Amino acid sequence: MNKSKDYEVTIWANGFRQWHAKAQFCPALGNTGQAERIANNALRMMKRNLKRIIQDNDNASPNFRFKWEVCSNTFMPGLGTLSSITIREKITTEEEEN
Repeated sequence: MNKSKDYEVTIWANGFRQWHAKAQFCPALGNTGQAERIANNALRMMKRNLKRIIQDNDNASPNFRFKWEVCSNTFMPGLGTLSSITIREKITTEEEEN
């Protein structure tokens, strides 16, 4: 788990060894330039840490191309402010890669 003053990041793998990362924002992010910066910083941290973990645990080559997808967003009820974002490793088939 990584912590910033604006968010907390949790990383895990599901039963199929597909890696996930979730950033929980505190406080929730509204529609401002500063909120966009915080969200971008959280995404960058999640991707960097996921890449490092996958390379360490799954023996991925340093030149392996990582792909991510947003799998979940949560919003504060009634306010519409972003309270968390979750990304996961995108699993592609050989046909999709070609």
